[in-house]
Amino acid sequence: MTSIKTFVKQSILQAVETLGFNALYRYINRRKLLCLCYHSVISDDAPLDNRTNIAVTVSQFDAQMQELRKHWNPIGYQSITQLTADEPLPDNAVFISFDDGWRNNLTLAAPILAKYGIPATVFLTTDYIGTTGQLFWALEILERLIAMQDKPLPIGGQSFPLGPPESPLRTRIAEVLLSRIKQFPVPDRQTVLTQMREITNLNLSPKWKQELYEFLSWNEVRELKRQGWTIGCHTKTHPILSMLSAEEQRTELQEAKAKIEAELGETCSTLAYPNGGADDYNEETVRIAAELGFQTAFTLENKRNDLPLNDLLRIHRICITRDLTLNSFRAIISGIRGK
Repeated sequence: MTSIKTFVKQSILQAVETLGFNALYRYINRRKLLCLCYHSVISDDAPLDNRTNIAVTVSQFDAQMQELRKHWNPIGYQSITQLTADEPLPDNAVFISFDDGWRNNLTLAAPILAKYGIPATVFLTTDYIGTTGQLFWALEILERLIAMQDKPLPIGGQSFPLGPPESPLRTRIAEVLLSRIKQFPVPDRQTVLTQMREITNLNLSPKWKQELYEFLSWNEVRELKRQGWTIGCHTKTHPILSMLSAEEQRTELQEAKAKIEAELGETCSTLAYPNGGADDYNEETVRIAAELGFQTAFTLENKRNDLPLNDLLRIHRICITRDLTLNSFRAIISGIRGK
């Protein structure tokens, strides 16, 4: 049944493209700013599951950048900061960004962007840049849940059977459990992670995991800067900022900003809120960002932006993931369907 639904859906999207509806919606939305958020680009042969869906493959990314170069006007970060009534953005302007600071941004994404002459911005989670073998806590829990031996796991007072390690069923169960753990208070989350470290081994040896989980070094960040990328801030440790006190939020933003400026020798003026949903940052976050001197900040609320930009500390982006076909990508960026 799923395959039939998928076939019907893709047939409709292909008809939408063939009949010119994407072009019509591009025209209708031509004076809005489209900002796209990527995370990782990985090899075509990487398995497709909940871990790799946040990425796109090399072939997907190439096809998407070709689409943008053909029908859109890619702009760099400076075009946003210098936007005035006298110098508006071009029609169908699109801004490309990457969150977190993965090494594949340099090794796999950058050559494709250079091929099409498309500028990009990367937002760094600074405590992870230059580290080896470290994962965001949520990714580490997910990997350990998928790999651990099959025995009931107590989480939040309940015991959950996991199924065979590394199986598709295990991956789905692990994702459900992780969604529960994300709601735990920070000390309880740390307790779960500590317990899992005692009973599991973390296997990051497959090539696709190395591509997916390796962070940039600071020298590699400087290489991206040399290639014309804008370097932005994504906090120190990637917390949900709205769950922190004002003092904790300030520390996350201020120390990350200072680290980038010390490493690159230039002012860091742009920020992307971790997770970036409407509930993942708050008015306190925006106030602190302004006080620290951030000129712009980007959400991940899957919206496009009306021009002129009335709030530079809430510029919306749309997240692009691996489960999108090229026809789905076309429909989303044209505005004919939502994310």
